[in-house]
Amino acid sequence: MNYSGMRGKSLVSAGVVVLLLAAMFLSIISCGKGSARKSAGLPFGFSSSVSGGEDGSFTHDGTGAGDVGDGFQNWNEPTATRSLAQVIAEIEAYEPPGDAGVDPGVFDMLRDELVRQIEAQNVDTFPSRSTSAAADSLGIVMNDIFVQPSPDGSNDIRWASILTGDFDGDGEVGVADITPIAQNYLSIYGDGDSDIADRFLTQAGDRDDEVGIADITPIAENYLSQGPAGYDIWRVPFDEGDPIRLPNAFDPDAPTVTRADGVKSSSAPALYERAEFPPSSPSSLRRPSDIDEDGEGWANGAYYYVIEPRDEGDDTPPDAPASGSFNVLVTYETAFRVDIGNEVRIRADVFGNVTPISFGVNWGDGDTESVPVSTPRAVFSHIYAATGEYVPFVTVMIEGGVMVMQDAPPVFIRPDIPYAPTGLTVSPAEGGVHLNWDIVDPNPAETYNVYWSLRRGASRPDRLNTEQITGNTFDTNITLLLAAGKSIYFKVTAERDG
Repeated sequence: MNYSGMRGKSLVSAGVVVLLLAAMFLSIISCGKGSARKSAGLPFGFSSSVSGGEDGSFTHDGTGAGDVGDGFQNWNEPTATRSLAQVIAEIEAYEPPGDAGVDPGVFDMLRDELVRQIEAQNVDTFPSRSTSAAADSLGIVMNDIFVQPSPDGSNDIRWASILTGDFDGDGEVGVADITPIAQNYLSIYGDGDSDIADRFLTQAGDRDDEVGIADITPIAENYLSQGPAGYDIWRVPFDEGDPIRLPNAFDPDAPTVTRADGVKSSSAPALYERAEFPPSSPSSLRRPSDIDEDGEGWANGAYYYVIEPRDEGDDTPPDAPASGSFNVLVTYETAFRVDIGNEVRIRADVFGNVTPISFGVNWGDGDTESVPVSTPRAVFSHIYAATGEYVPFVTVMIEGGVMVMQDAPPVFIRPDIPYAPTGLTVSPAEGGVHLNWDIVDPNPAETYNVYWSLRRGASRPDRLNTEQITGNTFDTNITLLLAAGKSIYFKVTAERDG
């Protein structure tokens, strides 16, 4: 799966996610510099579906996560509160599941830090913040947004929602959220190792791309929070016409999809789905056609969708959103934490009733590229010349002179670690011994160091050479200092670019 390049941050208080009608992962951008977003292909596993008519009405199929029950009946009831003493007792008594495989020392450290931060808030009742207040500082992350047109004319709208601090994905921030942090302690998103899990954990946490003790802060600040009450979905025409809010099947004032409709699983975002039948006019962007083997090549209606989180306590639907004009999606086609000398490839896609004039990319190291392209996609490739952290951004010029700039996540270029020398031999030489070794991967920037010790496998041997060695031989007379019957051990290391 490609590494996506945009962070899907949508703050509850002001955030709006816009979806174009396409079988793609999308992220909104307006005519100006957009907020960074991230999306990548996590699997969807929905057990609820709906069907509907051209007027926006629909009927529920009565299965899965959307059934009418206590979860829906109480969709707008506030979260139950607990006292500070209850919260502290709950945290101190909690132990991770026996099969969690966590380091006890790491877990105890994280649990103690949560107690410290909870007590430092100086509040008596939890949750201590409303959904809106939490959004002002950390927010709700909405990503993996997907619109799937179907041959019957319906559109299947899917998305994932991450509540800040909810590391175990159960829909509430609590003490159990320590366990996934302990299980993945010091993991880094973007290094190519377990990136799907790391992506979720870093987005649910402090978003510094490393899972660590700093991620305890969002648990403490949002303790017992359950996120927005639900999500309102608007169908917006590309051309003229008013946005239409998709109604809830059971309550006209309720969000289109309530919090209880989410499909939750361990250590993963809550997944939501809604199907609807738009009016049957063909799309001016992608006219109806046959389905290809990849499920692409067809669309239903000239519309896109806007998803708005609804705060707890908001009993009536919000005003209609402002219409957007087009979307830009930026994705990495390669890992973005790579060794120096490796390729980084970035792709930009434009969706909407617009025609690009050109695409450009600034790689963040002084190098830029620009290509005159009228197609909706451009791919750029780059090899960084130095180690470090870089923040590239893409520019798209649209008809009418509108330029859009969109940041991508930072690229981390690591030093090129050389191969260890092999085949070390030691032979007698005039005045001492002669060392010779094989160079596995010759490189002009590579040098070598020779170490000695009187003990095999010493962790801190002494270096013999006073200057870097550029070849594969070294002579030394240190053996003349050995007492009779004593042995000496040598080690050679390679070093590249310092």
